[in-house]
Amino acid sequence: MKSKVLGLLAIGLLAGPSAANAISGTWYFSAPGASTTYTGQFSFTDLDPFGSYLDSQAAGFTFSANFPTESIGGVGFNYDASGILEIGGLLNGVNGYGPGDFALSMYDFPDAPAFSNFAYADDDIYDGIVSTSPIPAPEPGTLALLGFGLAGLGVSRRRKAA
Repeated sequence: MKSKVLGLLAIGLLAGPSAANAISGTWYFSAPGASTTYTGQFSFTDLDPFGSYLDSQAAGFTFSANFPTESIGGVGFNYDASGILEIGGLLNGVNGYGPGDFALSMYDFPDAPAFSNFAYADDDIYDGIVSTSPIPAPEPGTLALLGFGLAGLGVSRRRKAA
């Protein structure tokens, strides 16, 4: 019995971190260029903080920006457990830089993300900003109360009309 428990414990440890340890959220960036300010956002739903990602679109990664990204083979990221995060086009690899491509690099991610560099076209920017701005979502109980209140209003209007 003791060996079964120890075996299950070992399997659990080897399976990797639990979903509770995953990095998730949305981050916004702004980088003032020579003629425009580049802005956008990226998010993860389950980035393994101890993992290593190379030219990846995994971990529930999404990206949007105010500059074109259609011609660069999609947007991906590199990440390692030291907190270095790089985002860029996949056509030349995230670390490769080609025509129409961009590179967004930061360190100390996700605890205190700080820019080390943003490059797009002829702009090479070192003083950008990365921040989190959580979007409040109503709790299910609040939505249920709102639904019951609206249903009650509808019933009371029908009774008055009859």
